[in-house]
Amino acid sequence: MAIIENNVLGSISGKLGNTVIYKRKGKLVIKGKPVKSSVAPSEKQLYHRAAFKLAQDFLVPMRAELELGFAKPNPAQGQGFNRALSVALKTAVLNEGGIPVLYPEKVKTSEGDLLGVESPQVQWVSGNLLEVSWSPNAFMGHAKESDRLFVVAYDPGMKRKWSVVQGNYRKTGLQQVQFPWSGDLQGKFYIYLSFYTETKGGREFSDSLCLGRV
Repeated sequence: MAIIENNVLGSISGKLGNTVIYKRKGKLVIKGKPVKSSVAPSEKQLYHRAAFKLAQDFLVPMRAELELGFAKPNPAQGQGFNRALSVALKTAVLNEGGIPVLYPEKVKTSEGDLLGVESPQVQWVSGNLLEVSWSPNAFMGHAKESDRLFVVAYDPGMKRKWSVVQGNYRKTGLQQVQFPWSGDLQGKFYIYLSFYTETKGGREFSDSLCLGRV
């Protein structure tokens, strides 16, 4: 694939033989069309394809949250979702007898060097109201009382998620999450927690922590 900084081809775009020309982020991109191989894929290739699809299917409903939790100040460092997918493939998908198996508890919804959530607990207060508590630990490391909680609740069975981006401050030690759905919600959602702080370059996150399926 070639990227042309100064476009000498004018506003041309589309297909030209085996070449595809289009604009991306203001730059002209030229790349060859994929060619189907006549060679049968190896077992390793088949495994990696299956693992990639498994992780991608699991993460897609949380794309907006992952773009936020894995965002980097420098766009050249990669998009948030792609980084989250890469991390999931390394840490959450395990090879069990040649079959990829994804463990939701090992998935991350954010990453970073900020101090994470300490001693979290979670309980259902009512049918659709969840309460999360933690130990305020602003006295440790470079954590601040004003760090905010980031909550992602994900039900992989129904492919639905609910998130709280501007959660309560670290110092409060308590956050209630009101779900928009009624009915029996207990035992369906994986809860992911992390903290973030506002910086000049955007937000700095902690590594997320999964509380399991609650």
